[in-house]
Amino acid sequence: MRNKKLYLHSVEQLLIGKRKDRKAFLNNLSQDIDEYLLSTPDASCTDLEKEFGTPAQLLYEYASAQDERELANSISIKRISVVFLTFLLAAGISGSILNTLWWNKTLHDIHETENLNNQIGPTIIIDETKESK
Repeated sequence: MRNKKLYLHSVEQLLIGKRKDRKAFLNNLSQDIDEYLLSTPDASCTDLEKEFGTPAQLLYEYASAQDERELANSISIKRISVVFLTFLLAAGISGSILNTLWWNKTLHDIHETENLNNQIGPTIIIDETKESK
């Protein structure tokens, strides 16, 4: 069962296109694998690849059954979304770094001001009550 999950996961990582189409393809493949596992329950991932094909071969089979325009659109949408998410991640990390540097400088300035006030020295207070006696 673990080998089936690993095999399906490696195939799923390569599939593109509509989610509905990907799920249908994976469900059909999963059912075929289940039937195969009834006769050979201890099949390895290599055995599954020999029986059903490598993930790359299955990608080709899946892509050849899909509409070319839909695949082209999904590839470009996937590429755009990856670029956009990468930009958002980079902006978030940059913003966090700048925010950390700003807070560090602010705290440093506060401590520097406190240290400067402490360096002025103690104020001498004369007790007038003792002098008047």
